[in-house]
Amino acid sequence: MSTSSSSDPHSTEPCAPASWRLPETPRPRPLTAGARVPDSHVSLEGKRALVVEDSWHIAFAVKCLLENAGMIVLGPAAREDAAEALLAESTPDVAVIDINLHGRLAVGLVDALNARGVPVIVVSGYEMLEELKGKVDAFLTKPVRSRALIASLRGALARGNHAV
Repeated sequence: MSTSSSSDPHSTEPCAPASWRLPETPRPRPLTAGARVPDSHVSLEGKRALVVEDSWHIAFAVKCLLENAGMIVLGPAAREDAAEALLAESTPDVAVIDINLHGRLAVGLVDALNARGVPVIVVSGYEMLEELKGKVDAFLTKPVRSRALIASLRGALARGNHAV
């Protein structure tokens, strides 16, 4: 593996030094039978996240954030057909998508993810679209803070596919 930095979001190089990584989630206290695990204690370690974003710098930032949180990133994909090709290879645990990909709405991709039971988090510069209501687990407006995205990922994984 090369040590040079790369602006290619598809690069296999590390995104950031270990010192930039998110702090580890504190170990939760043991729960009593039937108790719900708080979202903040849901581990992202080893979870697969599909990232779909047409802006390379945002795609790379999201990829780095998720990898530094311990996730395995599928993509990022910049187009709906590229995302569907990744879905043909593997089903992610969660998806983070920009709903507007090169001027086209990716509602069909959201539907395909819902059909597979994959929780969807939309990160967009637009307001919530009527056709997305009930299909996404979270809708975050750009610019998004890292903590908000991480909290949304934990919440989506804790709930499973229960869109809002």
